[in-house]
Amino acid sequence: MRVLSSATARVYKCVKCGALVEDAAAAPPPPTTAETEGVKKTVPADTADPFAMLLREAGLATAEQIAEAQRIQEESGGKLFDILIRNGHLNRDDLHSLMSRQGGVASLSLAFFTLDRELTNILPRDVVVQHFVLPIDKLGRLLTVAMVCPTDMEAIAEIQKVTKLRVKPMLCTYDDFLGVVQKYYRASGGSTPESERAALLEEDKKSPARAVEQQARESFAAAVSMALMQRVDKVDRLEIGPDVPARVAALVGVGNDGLAKLVSVLGGSPPLAVTALWTVNTSAYGIQERVDNLPMAVALLGDQGINLLASNARRMTPVMDKHLSVLTRHARRVGEAAALLAKATGRGIPNVAQCAGALYPIGSFVLAVLDPAEYMKIDPVLVGRARVEAERDVFGAGHEEVGGRLLGRWHMPTSIFEAVRCYIDPYDAGDCYDLAALLQVAVASITAEGVLDSEGLKGVADTMESLGLDATGVQAALASLNG
Repeated sequence: MRVLSSATARVYKCVKCGALVEDAAAAPPPPTTAETEGVKKTVPADTADPFAMLLREAGLATAEQIAEAQRIQEESGGKLFDILIRNGHLNRDDLHSLMSRQGGVASLSLAFFTLDRELTNILPRDVVVQHFVLPIDKLGRLLTVAMVCPTDMEAIAEIQKVTKLRVKPMLCTYDDFLGVVQKYYRASGGSTPESERAALLEEDKKSPARAVEQQARESFAAAVSMALMQRVDKVDRLEIGPDVPARVAALVGVGNDGLAKLVSVLGGSPPLAVTALWTVNTSAYGIQERVDNLPMAVALLGDQGINLLASNARRMTPVMDKHLSVLTRHARRVGEAAALLAKATGRGIPNVAQCAGALYPIGSFVLAVLDPAEYMKIDPVLVGRARVEAERDVFGAGHEEVGGRLLGRWHMPTSIFEAVRCYIDPYDAGDCYDLAALLQVAVASITAEGVLDSEGLKGVADTMESLGLDATGVQAALASLNG
């Protein structure tokens, strides 16, 4: 391939075969003996790596940072750019900008891309994760792939070896790559992150090499989770059930009885409840991050305020509303159970416990907004810990983690978002342990059908004991729920 003398890029795409080639002429001539005399110790360690040189010359990483990353790469493997990113030395957007300036490779946005499921069989998951590459399209013997670093000749060679196809690379962002992998390349078999880690740790005892693999898996899982949380941070409104606005409107102007019924409506609509709480916890009301119960939120907003929020909210599709109906009913019952347990134990304020219970699955509603098609894969009858595990398998994070993130960003009081975030393991809640523990027992005590679950209580015996309860005490406290 002949390269124009006026060209400046280091890597080019051949117009005949589509392969990426390096321009030897673009590299600086080797120094003379006189030039190198007395300065050999100052020659950067990245001179043998064109990509490392590209980073250094662009001012995106220092020679010392690159050398450190190369040492890690030699010991544990991985891509140089990924190591630099994880070590905080390279910004993802800067990497993408640098790659986009290299000639011969077009960019592709994967933000709203739907990948043909059959294409996922072309490349093994290990190759996808190792080389930050995704199969996008196959036409005859030509495979189009999206890559975070399309100048990675090693990766392209590996793909061609595995697929026996000619490869056409396109550029994608680091975050888009993680999002697609999270959606289409989750580990199969229904295993949970905990079970996968346990199995890997067991294998580590048999093979020291497994430790490196385990570290790589955990680093990648952390990156996938981070990408998801960045999407959660952009959520500024949720969808409510299509029948909720009418139910709210019917209670406007009814007086105190109507306000009390509005509290009940919010308790059965986690998205509307969190929207109301978010509104009153802003600085506009002068009590930021202090409103921790639904009756206070209704009193501050009034029936007209709640009606305005409901009428302006986005509506769920009927299909999604039906899919989440079990969870909606469960949230209402959990809120009621949490209030009764708080009253019975004296370890919390009933209205606050009721609020935490009503909001406990809010992360599920967030995930349903972020990716409705993927969320439809979750079994609708799953609640509590079982739903968390199913969500982790599909999305890489469960509703407790996502919900805690959203509630914290939406200015909920610490006790509320910490209880929601930590109800699976209340000891992580610190000073908010009591509320998180009450929430865990409340969730475990109610079946998907909304009745008391004596079997579910067996899994939270230690938590019940810490609250001064046993199964009999819980059932006595919640007896009125079956009435």
